[in-house]
Amino acid sequence: MDAEGRVIVPLTAALTATLDGDGSFKRLGGSGRLALSGARWNELDIGRVEANLIAAGTRVSVDVQAPDLAIAGTGETGVDPHSAFAVHARWEPADFAELARRLAWSPPFPLSGSTSIQIDAGGTRDDLKNLHVVAAVDRLHADADQQPIDLARPARLEYDGRVARARDVTLTSGSSTLTIDGSLGDRSQPGLTAQLRGLLSDFAFVQRLYQPGNPAAALTGAVDLRLDASGSLEHPDLSGSIRVTGGSVPVIKDLAFSGAVLTANYSTGVLTIDQLRAAFQGAAVEASGRIPAGLFRNQLPPRWSDLIPTAAGPARLNARVTSITEQVGAPFADGSIL
Repeated sequence: MDAEGRVIVPLTAALTATLDGDGSFKRLGGSGRLALSGARWNELDIGRVEANLIAAGTRVSVDVQAPDLAIAGTGETGVDPHSAFAVHARWEPADFAELARRLAWSPPFPLSGSTSIQIDAGGTRDDLKNLHVVAAVDRLHADADQQPIDLARPARLEYDGRVARARDVTLTSGSSTLTIDGSLGDRSQPGLTAQLRGLLSDFAFVQRLYQPGNPAAALTGAVDLRLDASGSLEHPDLSGSIRVTGGSVPVIKDLAFSGAVLTANYSTGVLTIDQLRAAFQGAAVEASGRIPAGLFRNQLPPRWSDLIPTAAGPARLNARVTSITEQVGAPFADGSIL
């Protein structure tokens, strides 16, 4: 706390420390050990933390173990502010549910699972913006609201301040597969691509994010979604396409748009709906249109609005409803009206 009683560092823990040193500020020598138990940072339940430090000459190294968060790592750097540093760590949580509790996070759906990730980082202390980070994901299994999600093979993610790369990122869930591959920021490469092919019902847990409680029914249908990013990290060029067939979109309990078909693409800041077709209570709905994403720039945080180019031309939506029956309005109106 400061002189006015305000909390500067919101950390509480029982601390045990031993230090043994000699040498000078120019030529360090010594070692130390810090042990925290019952550590908490605000609402975060960190638990046990042990750190062993060694200083030799102009280099300092540390070994850190935080078993309750499933983190183990080592690091080394120099005393000089221009010194290079290296960090090697592994994160292996055995239970996502327990980890969420310790991080004071309440998932919108039941969540469990485990992963194993090796992280290596290096750079110089005075140039952190060009930090080079490599994450090797050896395994991942999650159960989101009883829907299994698995990493098909070991994957690799890389970032060096200028380029972000993804290699062999393949996630499977039921009959669906999500792949991410390529690089963003490397002008010599075609870009970064994410592609999802499968069934919407495999992602029913996503409905909990915008439809909490018990959704009326799950989205169904086949989906083919592709997203592409090229250019620089600061100003990426985004494009994509989506096709949904045989879709069912719940409206209220026991009622849904059925036979839904959607074909759309996004490019240069414009969402073009080539075809939207569905049936509801005997009526048929068809639509197409053009929606510039710039219409929503003012509703987005600056960080996201900067990603949307200023597209020319007005928004346009053409829609037609045919075969309208009394059953269309019945779920939304009093029976005496109809």
